Amino acid sequence: MVFGLVVIVLGIWMLTSGDDDPPAVVAAPSWSERANAFCRDGTEEATALIPPSTPHQISGDAVDRIEILARVRDGIYTLGSPEDGDQALAAAYLEQLGADLDKLSAIAEAARTGGDYQGAAAQLDESAGATADRLGLSDCAALSQAIARTP
Repeated sequence: MVFGLVVIVLGIWMLTSGDDDPPAVVAAPSWSERANAFCRDGTEEATALIPPSTPHQISGDAVDRIEILARVRDGIYTLGSPEDGDQALAAAYLEQLGADLDKLSAIAEAARTGGDYQGAAAQLDESAGATADRLGLSDCAALSQAIARTP
């Protein structure tokens, strides 16, 4: 019985002895780092798309870009407001992504129905990219360029 108690005490001592320094705390990624990660994934997907050459393909390409951009926008939205940045500018960025989604929808519809998809494509700008730059989101600025690439 005493031997068992000695073994338990010795075991506890061995587990608790050693380095008295607390474990290093790993900082959680910032809002900007997490937003850029969503955009980096989206940029990789957008740049991997095969450029369209027919109106039917243009419609499909626009739908693919919508899916990519919506996934990125929704991911950034789930992050909430930036803790160390301009919350109003971040909200404006999300609104601009929404506007880009609307413009991509117009391109898809025009190409699908034989309409003026080039006119619709001319409306797609990179204003979201400029806002992303102002937020320090370089990967998101690159995403805007990849998404705005039109036929």
